[in-house]
Amino acid sequence: MAFCSNCGAKLDDNAEFCSSCGTRVQKKAENVNPQQAYSNQSYQNQNAQQAQPLDADVQNNKVMAVLAYIGLLVLIPIFAAKDSKFARFHSGQGLTLMIFSVAYWILQLIINAIVGTIFPPTWFGVPSVVASLVSAILSLGGIFFLVLAIIGIVNAAKGTFTKLPILGQIDFISKHFEK
Repeated sequence: MAFCSNCGAKLDDNAEFCSSCGTRVQKKAENVNPQQAYSNQSYQNQNAQQAQPLDADVQNNKVMAVLAYIGLLVLIPIFAAKDSKFARFHSGQGLTLMIFSVAYWILQLIINAIVGTIFPPTWFGVPSVVASLVSAILSLGGIFFLVLAIIGIVNAAKGTFTKLPILGQIDFISKHFEK
């Protein structure tokens, strides 16, 4: 079993790139001389030694990583698990998710206010059909953020460094913790 030299994730035997971080996997040459084979074995032992602390980091910080996807609770792993690469990764994903979901919520409030002004309440304060329909459609958009949070929680609980779909490429926090 091989591990990524960059992030420590487990790799498939035929992988060309790490599925977690995208780093190119160094393939073993079929015809190598003994000195090169020793060098490759030393390199693999070094990767295995690096993977063990990473596995311990994952096991010790799964709860922190899960908290990162629950709204403002993202602040707990940001400040309490600064030294954990696993918690830091999921904190970055969770913070991105929270920022976009709050921005969507504010946009939804603004659009509802505009539509409510254009189509004011009618008969005894009952909202117009158009305003109600727009509000319902915009509320369904919140399901998108709930689904992303569930995906993030599942990835954190499984102990993987998998980015969220669509928003996962955006990271507001990792560059601030690089050493």
